[in-house]
Amino acid sequence: MRVKDLIFKAGDLTEDAYLPKAELIRTDKDRRKRTIYLNIAEAMSGNPEANIRVQNEDRLIVHSVWETKWKEFVHIRGKVKKPGRYDLTKGMRLSDLIFKAGGLTRGAYLEEGELVRYKIVDGKKVVSSLINFRLGAALKEVPADNLPLQAMDVIHIKIIPGWLNNKRTVTIAGEVLFPGTYQVMRNERLSDILERAGGFTKESYLRAAFFTRESVRKKQKKELTDLIKRLEIDMASLGALENEVFLSEEALRNRAYLMAAQNSLLRKLKEKKPTGRVIISLVPVEKLINGPCDLLLEAGDRLFIPKNPNTVHVLGAVYSPITAVYEKERGTLSYYLDKAGGPTENAQTDQIFIVRTDGSVVSKSSRPERFEETLLYPWDSIIVPHRGIRPVFLYSLAERAQRPN
Repeated sequence: MRVKDLIFKAGDLTEDAYLPKAELIRTDKDRRKRTIYLNIAEAMSGNPEANIRVQNEDRLIVHSVWETKWKEFVHIRGKVKKPGRYDLTKGMRLSDLIFKAGGLTRGAYLEEGELVRYKIVDGKKVVSSLINFRLGAALKEVPADNLPLQAMDVIHIKIIPGWLNNKRTVTIAGEVLFPGTYQVMRNERLSDILERAGGFTKESYLRAAFFTRESVRKKQKKELTDLIKRLEIDMASLGALENEVFLSEEALRNRAYLMAAQNSLLRKLKEKKPTGRVIISLVPVEKLINGPCDLLLEAGDRLFIPKNPNTVHVLGAVYSPITAVYEKERGTLSYYLDKAGGPTENAQTDQIFIVRTDGSVVSKSSRPERFEETLLYPWDSIIVPHRGIRPVFLYSLAERAQRPN
């Protein structure tokens, strides 16, 4: 069997086969490999110098023509239906590439587009140039704008200024007359959208308004990731002491207890999903206008206004964690703690804090005098931390209890 016969047995050559040079890898008797280079065109014509006999264990490699030359591409980005990389074909112009990319999408700016052209000079450097063209004219095949394309050209189809702003929506849910998703205009504020939603119902509980923002959620997610990394580093440092012989039995017990508490906290942090909540104090719409909480709206903002739940939560190191009925006349912190049986022996009474229904926090350290007489409001949560458990874990429980479904 010769090279030509072997190629026919393999189904013949493909159209992309590179004919001037192929490799035949041969294993000699001493098990060493050597390469014999062949002209495949000559072998297929029957020339005995190229159409040599093949031996046991020979391996013939026929390369693709594309291994010897660069494929030529152009790129298109922006407001087309199928942006990406396309083969450059002979005589291709701007309008041809836009057609290949599925045409323009709504919002494409017809006045102007950009073509960035890259040129390799002497194999040493790349020179780029920017060419502007009138997109509308290019689509009408005006020669001055319907430019011929070259390899590595990058075309950018711009968006009409302000087009994205016309697609901004916010959602108002809960106790407004007309809840739903609203299209928002440029520079529109919270009071504007609330007026469009018909204002609040009589059952609305403004203290518990839950306002979320996507840009804030992304920032919270990054901060939470950083916190988890720092905690993992702390735990790794603590774990490095495991084999230290100078630690007393009490120190080892304390370290084990702290490790268990931190492991629990780490698990909870990894389960926690940032909400993007922004603390906001809502008031009737006529008082909200131009006030500090009359926020300039962003795309994706969401406001939920619940009904008055008329309850208060007590969580943490108390004998009976409860959800109690709100009592306006005597609803102080000490009153609700008593209803929960009071703090346990393992409670950190100097670290008690209140998570208000709007997401703000009131701690004993911020109000050292008469903290127990602090008044609670519906849906507030009293947090009594356990010793050895960081308050951030209990705060997340309170936040979950107050979060709207």
